[in-house]
Amino acid sequence: MKNNSSFSLNRFWLNFKYTAGINYKQLLHVFVLTTVIVMLLNVIYGAVSDSVFLVYQAKYATLINIYFIFLYISGLKVASCAFSELKNKDEKITYLMLPSSTFEKYFCRLLMTTVMFFIKYTVAYLLGWFIGSIINYFLFGFPIYYLNLYIVGFWKIIAFFIVCHSIFFLGGICFKKFAIIKTVASVFLALVIMIIVIILLALILKQSGFIVPNNLNFHHMAKTIDFVKNWYICLLYIFLPIMCWLIGYYKLKESSIK
Repeated sequence: MKNNSSFSLNRFWLNFKYTAGINYKQLLHVFVLTTVIVMLLNVIYGAVSDSVFLVYQAKYATLINIYFIFLYISGLKVASCAFSELKNKDEKITYLMLPSSTFEKYFCRLLMTTVMFFIKYTVAYLLGWFIGSIINYFLFGFPIYYLNLYIVGFWKIIAFFIVCHSIFFLGGICFKKFAIIKTVASVFLALVIMIIVIILLALILKQSGFIVPNNLNFHHMAKTIDFVKNWYICLLYIFLPIMCWLIGYYKLKESSIK
C-alpha cells in the first residue's frame, strides 16, 4: 500500500522511459505528420504567391492559426489515449504490475501528454516551417523567415488547452471505448445543464423583483460583473483542471485495486 502512494525519482524515470518506449510510434507519427504538413503548406503558399510581402503575410497569419488548431486536435487525441492500456485486460494487468506507484504512473502520463507533447509538437512545427522556407528559397527565391509563434494571447490559448487537456485526460481514464466522443458528449451535457441553471436562476431573480430597472445600480453591477468574471477565470483555469486531475488520479488508483 505504501508503494502505491510514495514517489521515487528512480522508479519515475524507469516508468518515464517505459512510457516513451511504448508510445514512441504515436509520438513519432505526430512529429513526422506535423512536419510534413507544415512543410507542404509552406511550399504551396510559396508557389501561389506573387510577391514576398504577400507570401509572408498570408503564410504567417494562416500557419499561426493552423499551429493552434493542430495543437488542440492532436493534443486532445493524445490525452484521450494516454491510458490506452486500461482498455485491454491483459495490457491493463501488465501496466498496473509495473514497479511504480499509482502517482508515478499518473504523473508520468500527464507529463508526457502535456509538456513533452507540447515541446515535440512545437519543434516539429517549426522544423516543417524551416524546411518549407528553404525549399521556397531555392525554388521561388523567397527569403527565409522566422515564424514567431508568440502572439498576443498566446498564454491564454495555451492555458485553455491545458483545461481542455485535463478534461480529455480524465475522459480517457473513465471511458474504455469511444473516449473522445463520450468526453465531448459529457462536456456538451454539462454545458446544457449549466445554461439551464443560469436561465432558471435569472428568471427566479427577475420574478422576485431583484432584477428590475429601478433597482439597478450600474456601479454595483459593474463590480459584480468583475467579481463574477474573476471567479469564472479561477474556476475555469485553476479549479477545473485540478479537479479533473484529482478525479483522474483516484480513478486510476481505483483501477489498480480492482
